[in-house]
Amino acid sequence: MSTLAADPWRGDLCQMKSLACLGRTQNCSGLHVWRPLLIALACSILLTGGSVFGVAATCNYGPSRPVTKVFFWMAVAGFVVVAVCIIWLIVLAAMRMLRGNKGL
Repeated sequence: MSTLAADPWRGDLCQMKSLACLGRTQNCSGLHVWRPLLIALACSILLTGGSVFGVAATCNYGPSRPVTKVFFWMAVAGFVVVAVCIIWLIVLAAMRMLRGNKGL
């Protein structure tokens, strides 16, 4: 008899609970889906605000200075990440409304 078949942790991955839900008795379709989104959105807003402040603080150095370009491209990247997080939020909310409390 194989020891692999007797191992309770092996099996179809689709039938196993996620590691975040193991040992919990409440419904695991709550905050664990929204938390990464909210963390990413908050951090990207803070970092974008800092880089916009950096562009404003270094604009008197001249546009040809490398530090101004670095802050500018960081601000552009920050705005892109904020836009992606907002799209993620809209998709997640739409999926939650369509599915109800099942799965999300």
